[in-house]
Amino acid sequence: MIRRPLLALLAAALTLGVAAPAAPAATSWCSESGDQCWGTFKRDGKRYVSVTYAARYKTSEKLCVVAPTDDRDCVTRKLKRGKFDTWSLTLRWSTNFPNHGKGTYELESPGPEPITFRVR
Repeated sequence: MIRRPLLALLAAALTLGVAAPAAPAATSWCSESGDQCWGTFKRDGKRYVSVTYAARYKTSEKLCVVAPTDDRDCVTRKLKRGKFDTWSLTLRWSTNFPNHGKGTYELESPGPEPITFRVR
């Protein structure tokens, strides 16, 4: 029977402390209501960080990026009106934040999980 070897393999893996693969890092976060979304993405090989609001809750936003060296760099910019009366700020990472070398960077957000991106 196939079930017995599979169960034995599972038990052995658990006994040896073999962990399941880690979940992929979050590249975006939206509030439960959808009123705000934070994220990072690549377009044409260039890294961007962004925040979008469903309405004009404020006129500017402060975006902060934490480097692998634990250096924290922030910029404040005006939000721009987008489609469907959304308000957003999208910044090219390399022109607005210093490059502190290779590793994992974190875009600070109000979400429960860090929004990360990797520089190689």
